Amino acid sequence: MEDLGARIRQAASNAVDARGLSQRSGLSTGFLSQVERGQSTLSIVSLSAICRALDLRIETLFSSDRPLSERPLS
Repeated sequence: MEDLGARIRQAASNAVDARGLSQRSGLSTGFLSQVERGQSTLSIVSLSAICRALDLRIETLFSSDRPLSERPLS
């Protein structure tokens, strides 16, 4: 599975630029950039704010088309 930061980056690129996501979510552009690059972790509160800003359900970021048996463990 792609990492969470990459999935957020992909979802955001279809909807809003970095400044817009920052304004909508209330999170700094620097923090969002770190998350997208995998250099910072998200709290559930921050993840929820990002998903609200993108009008996206949280579980969408964790879903995969592949069955569990075909997914890597890490």
